[in-house]
Amino acid sequence: MLVILQLADVAEGFIELLFQVLGSLDQALKGSCMRWHKPPNSYLKCNIDAAIFSDSLSTGLGCIVRDSNGAFVASRMDKLAGLPTIKECEALALLEAVKWMLSLGLKNVVFEYDAKLVIDAIRSKAVDQSEFGSIILSC
Repeated sequence: MLVILQLADVAEGFIELLFQVLGSLDQALKGSCMRWHKPPNSYLKCNIDAAIFSDSLSTGLGCIVRDSNGAFVASRMDKLAGLPTIKECEALALLEAVKWMLSLGLKNVVFEYDAKLVIDAIRSKAVDQSEFGSIILSC
């Protein structure tokens, strides 16, 4: 069973943990031409990532929201106790980001994500009765 521990305010410790979670994305971008692209006017963009910390038996989920000018709007970090599979972890990150945007009443949101496996599963019409499939269905 996963327990979600929501971190409170944005603080220095939060920023450090966010960089840890997003560190995998940083490593992937080194030497690449990838860069942030702004969303259409009147939209927000929510960038999402996840990481597994085997040493502490936990998972980190993070997202940052910016407006169409690239200005910071909000960020969030969740820490889950337990070690789901990497694809479950990536799917949970998207699910939590979508639920957060809905809880804030935000509807014009573009989600940007680097987990091709999750994106392909969402686009697929195939039925997946695994835990991963259940998470995808909830997205």
